[in-house]
Amino acid sequence: MELLVIPLTFSIFALGLAETASANSLELGRLRQTAYYLSPYAAPHAVAMHECQSVFGGRLLTILTSEQDERVTELLRDAGIAAPDRVWTSGKFQYGSFAWEWTTIARPFDYTNWGGSNPGIDGYCCAKIGDPDNRWRSNACTEEHHFVCEIVIN
Repeated sequence: MELLVIPLTFSIFALGLAETASANSLELGRLRQTAYYLSPYAAPHAVAMHECQSVFGGRLLTILTSEQDERVTELLRDAGIAAPDRVWTSGKFQYGSFAWEWTTIARPFDYTNWGGSNPGIDGYCCAKIGDPDNRWRSNACTEEHHFVCEIVIN
């Protein structure tokens, strides 16, 4: 008889508790009612999107204001994640509308903080934070980077 081992990852959201994340993740800090967690591993953009939802019980980083952008940059710096280390956001170029949008909320960018000649769209259609001056860069979605998940706490 062959033993089948299935690794289980669960969110304590299922237990009714608001504060959760993968056991090896690092809570970076909070802004109002949102906690930010840094993944303990790098992954392609699509995997990061999935992991934030299924493992962390939240969503991939979605930056709507300059205040939030500054706070996340500060939290990353305090955690020792300094530029040019980069982390995925939920920003992605949508070829149908020919615009950048936050895929977690299906909303076009209102606020942006692009660095240098960014954004590019020729195969670089996913956004990450961490340009040398902590601005945003567009990159190939298949590259592996750490990511930040947002979790709303009640």
